[in-house]
Amino acid sequence: MVKIKWFPIFVESVSHDPNITYFPPEPAFKYLTSIRSDAQFLKCPALRSFLKNTFIIKSPYNYRLEIDPATKGIKADRFGKDFFEHNIHVHLPTNPKDKVVVQTFPKYLFMSDSKKPVHVTVLPWFFKPNNYSVIPGSFDITKWIRPVNLAIEAHGPINLDYRRGEPLYCVRFDCEDDVEFELGEMTPELSKAVVSSVSVQKYVHGMSLKALYEQGAHYVNLIKSKVFK
Repeated sequence: MVKIKWFPIFVESVSHDPNITYFPPEPAFKYLTSIRSDAQFLKCPALRSFLKNTFIIKSPYNYRLEIDPATKGIKADRFGKDFFEHNIHVHLPTNPKDKVVVQTFPKYLFMSDSKKPVHVTVLPWFFKPNNYSVIPGSFDITKWIRPVNLAIEAHGPINLDYRRGEPLYCVRFDCEDDVEFELGEMTPELSKAVVSSVSVQKYVHGMSLKALYEQGAHYVNLIKSKVFK
């Protein structure tokens, strides 16, 4: 069994208050069988194998976000400017061949003190059609401290209609053993570690994951020793 601590990352001004609205990661296959109980593909062993240690991340809020790439218009229906500026990041293209990229909530931090590598991979929730693509990513949560979140590339006007409790994206943990979750406490020191890890690429561009792991090894191990007492 691989033990993984999960932390809801909520940013609205400078605060370390816990966010109790976030849902624990839920096994994707279990959720899928609850909404597609009669589907024949559920009997496929390849599907079950693919979804091993894969978990859905649900929306903690009702929230509507509209983005029109043509006019660069952006509209949100609630929570105000402060919430938007800290939790929604819109990257408008400078090249006409590129598309609008949106980084949005919910953010989760995953950490493990496993002696073996545990890679987290961000995946789309495959069973909901959308007019955008989820941008994937993967890294070792035993060697790096950074949150995951929903990042999308638009194929036209975006109308994100978040509904509390609905799946937004998936995370998969690449390890041989089953995964066991434990809710962690987001301390001020851990919050600073997250900011430090994310900000590296702002100052040193193009570092590979291997280089990041080596550069941050001492600091990451120091933080882990305090998280996993």
